[in-house]
Amino acid sequence: MGVPIPDDSPLGLGHEALRGWAVLLLVVCGVAALLIALRGLPSPRRRRVPAWLAVTLVALLVRGLASVVQDGGVYDVLIAYRLVGENLIHGVDLWAGRTESLAAYPPPVYVWWGIATLIPAEHPHVFAALVRLPFWIADAAIAPVLLRAVGGELGRRVAWVYALCPVAIAVPTLHGQIDPAVALLLLLAVISVARRPVVGGLAGGAAIAIKQWPVFFLLPMLATLPPRRLARFVAAVALPPLAGFGAYALLRPADAWRGVVLVATYKPHRQGLGTSLLFADKVPSAEIVVTNLGAVLVGAVLGVLMVRSGRSLAEATALDMLVVLGLSPTVSDQYLMWAFPFLLLAGRVRTAALLGLGLLPAVVGLDLWTSQNDGATPRPLLVLATVSCLAAAASLLRRPRRVTFPAGAQATAPAAA
Repeated sequence: MGVPIPDDSPLGLGHEALRGWAVLLLVVCGVAALLIALRGLPSPRRRRVPAWLAVTLVALLVRGLASVVQDGGVYDVLIAYRLVGENLIHGVDLWAGRTESLAAYPPPVYVWWGIATLIPAEHPHVFAALVRLPFWIADAAIAPVLLRAVGGELGRRVAWVYALCPVAIAVPTLHGQIDPAVALLLLLAVISVARRPVVGGLAGGAAIAIKQWPVFFLLPMLATLPPRRLARFVAAVALPPLAGFGAYALLRPADAWRGVVLVATYKPHRQGLGTSLLFADKVPSAEIVVTNLGAVLVGAVLGVLMVRSGRSLAEATALDMLVVLGLSPTVSDQYLMWAFPFLLLAGRVRTAALLGLGLLPAVVGLDLWTSQNDGATPRPLLVLATVSCLAAAASLLRRPRRVTFPAGAQATAPAAA
């Protein structure tokens, strides 16, 4: 088995020299996204390249550039991913021994980590580049999905704002987290659930089978469905995670059961985002759990009420996420990208662009410095991120002005605010 790389080892392609360029890239993308949100895009008379292809290529380009700055978070990518992946490949229990606390998600994602560990441990940078590759490709794919879902001129604006969203760019590249792939599946669920609840349920279940956090945001989805469709939707949601654990149970049944318990009782860490700074460092875990449950409950209730009032599922899902991000004490930087696809699906291009700039300082600090053990992220940046989430949530609570969406657009909001 490969030897873990020490936390203080050099990363990537001389990441210290590239940090400034990474910050510049993210700032330029964030400003460009804001300008597009405020002023729109020029309407070319002739398009030599289809809109979906252009936005996809740019999304891939900026994420590819960001991915060479560093190998991702030291502990996540170079230690956890490799150790867990090697355990899976070699038939060692995942939820026992030194990987018990590292295997925090359901089994399917570990299959990819295991495949990536076929890269020898002597080539850590190649491993880091390969293991993160599908994460940022999936993130780039969100842009054309939004383009198609929203449609028309607004769809172009929405797609470009996401393609250039600096937070979305940073999470799968600088941090190396898989959350964008989960968000893509949940986005497909929100788009399809009204017309095809089984398809929407399978997409949502596939998201949960990779990372468990989408389960917190299912209540607004349930509120959109008539009672006769609820059972089919719930069964479809349950199928992918059960299949994931079931397949692993065929190989290691005792470990699979331990995994169900540990994944269901996942204990996230605190980075200073959300309400984390309101609690002492050694506060009893019960207080954190109760606060988390309260944040999830408040977000879910507000999301359901929004759906019941006639607002779109996209807006309700974004509101639910933003409330959790603002009130939970265990928010990590990768969670900060959750709401962007749904804000944009709702046509909230200005809110999304402004939120991206509000979250960017904290994300940059956490991903480029703190995750590399080069000092803590300044508290004002963390507070700014939390305030930005709550401000975006507050902007969703007001009823927006009505605009017309193209025919066929699904799960979009009646606003382009």
